[in-house]
Amino acid sequence: MEIPSIKILSPSLQLLNEIDLYTSLQLSRSWQGIGSFELHLIGNQKNIAVGNLIMLGNDGHRAGVIRSITKTVDINGISTTVTGQTLDGYTAQRVIIPSTNSKNGGYLALPSATSSSKTLPAETIIKIFAGACLGSDTSRPSYYALDTNRRTDIHIAVTKGRGLQTNWLARYDALNEILQSVSEYCDCGWEIYIDLKKRQLIFDYVPGVDRSVNQSDNSRVILSRDYESIDSLTYTCDKSGYKNLAYCGGIGENFDRICLAVTNDASTPTALNRFEVFEDCGSLEIAETETAISLSAEGKHKLKEYKLTETLTAEISQGGSFRYLEQWDLGDLVTVSDREIGLMQDSRIMEVSESYEADSSKITVTLGTAPERLSRIIKKFKPTIR
Repeated sequence: MEIPSIKILSPSLQLLNEIDLYTSLQLSRSWQGIGSFELHLIGNQKNIAVGNLIMLGNDGHRAGVIRSITKTVDINGISTTVTGQTLDGYTAQRVIIPSTNSKNGGYLALPSATSSSKTLPAETIIKIFAGACLGSDTSRPSYYALDTNRRTDIHIAVTKGRGLQTNWLARYDALNEILQSVSEYCDCGWEIYIDLKKRQLIFDYVPGVDRSVNQSDNSRVILSRDYESIDSLTYTCDKSGYKNLAYCGGIGENFDRICLAVTNDASTPTALNRFEVFEDCGSLEIAETETAISLSAEGKHKLKEYKLTETLTAEISQGGSFRYLEQWDLGDLVTVSDREIGLMQDSRIMEVSESYEADSSKITVTLGTAPERLSRIIKKFKPTIR
């Protein structure tokens, strides 16, 4: 890939500077979470400031917000290190405030208890959560009180009703964590990007394109050393944290507390194929009520946190058969093959890391289940009452 120029933009998307010379750039994009970047510069550059944005070339999907700047002065002059998050990082600045409608039981419940629907599409759910937190008049629920101090200029794209039908509850959770949980459960992605024509930040759902060998609607992508489309491949299968049956504690106390066994498997796990865990589901009841989703539905959501982790990491050949951004992108479903380790499977492109040095560039992709962030792992062990 060509080494891209870097545009510096104001929060209102005004062009402030364009940088063609830098010592290195690493950009990591995530399909279901928040990506990051690190930029190394020589000398003083204009308008490098915390809160300003960077954009690679004219690609609004490869952009970020500057969070930290470090300048070092020595005998060789000034060197500057700039780090930040992809624009998805704006979602980490918000928590989900509960609905003021008492029938929702102190949660922002999707769908609302006052709705005749029991489920909503994944796209609609993540856009309502985002709209409620980022202050969009057009996307927030009608029953949700809008705090004008939370308004932003981020536009929530109109939902097309795509994705798995489900329901969700949130109460003072970090917006980015809820979006990631919904996305992982429903096999979808999301992003905030720059629309250059409208000069606007857009929050949108990212379904990913099926480019596997088992379909014929889209061009196929096979990542394999046999096709010279990758240089190396690392496969990891981790079942150490796997659980497939949860005993979910709901309403009541001690002997009278309701506990329900739930699983996401097609049949109840048995014998040594059964991996159990207990999950505290607050005061939910077995059946759906006017104030809560069912204990079973919430238990299945929580059980998804204990999934089998299969991860493929591949280093992409620059002169390979399939070109990044032209023939495949973040979130696409591709086929990965390697005869030597006996691997042939369809996998999602969960993360893409771009690395640019003075005389070289490299792309590394993570497929399958993206590695969990340490902060999310730590949070699982912290009991939280909201």
